[in-house]
Amino acid sequence: MRSEFWSEQFEAKRSPSSWALQARRLKRAADLVFGAYLCDLRKMEGGCSPINLANLEIGGPATLLYGLAFENLFKAVILMKESEVIEDGRI
Repeated sequence: MRSEFWSEQFEAKRSPSSWALQARRLKRAADLVFGAYLCDLRKMEGGCSPINLANLEIGGPATLLYGLAFENLFKAVILMKESEVIEDGRI
């Protein structure tokens, strides 16, 4: 692979839009996971046995993805307001 490509990927962390895009991706993943969890909750409310439901355990991971999305969104906002917060490549 091109080394330019990879350096661009890592340098993108300095860009507010890169953080916002990653936040959107994480939120989309969380929506999909949480949707599967809610679907199983509805089935359980309808009388289905929890033993037959595979997605009851994924509410926590969905919440984690939402938290990571918020963290990335906060980083985007911080970088939009003040770009000097980056030190040694870290926010």
